[in-house]
Amino acid sequence: KSINTGNGISNFAEKLEKSALVMQMIHAYRVRGHLLASINPLGLDGYSYPELDPAYYGLNIWDLEREFPSDSTWGADSMQLRSIIEILRESYCGSIGIEYMSIADIAKKDWIKKKI
Repeated sequence: KSINTGNGISNFAEKLEKSALVMQMIHAYRVRGHLLASINPLGLDGYSYPELDPAYYGLNIWDLEREFPSDSTWGADSMQLRSIIEILRESYCGSIGIEYMSIADIAKKDWIKKKI
């Protein structure tokens, strides 16, 4: 069924699928984003991690301006993909890399997620 969503994606199934892919990308940043952290003092070339590239999920340049569900701790239920990626890169790929998804205690994991 096609509907007009006002953001360029007219097919409901396509919008739902892309939203799920964005959530997968958010999870990938939480698990692997620290691998892109800018912690190399010599400035040597780093590695490429395909799971941290929006293209890996079939997201393209036109999707950057579209709204997708976001993490509720970010203060909005939905955001433009461009903003989601900015938050992910600032949170997980800065000069300090953070990896907390291996923590088994859900309360501790949620506390860290909210502080980041």
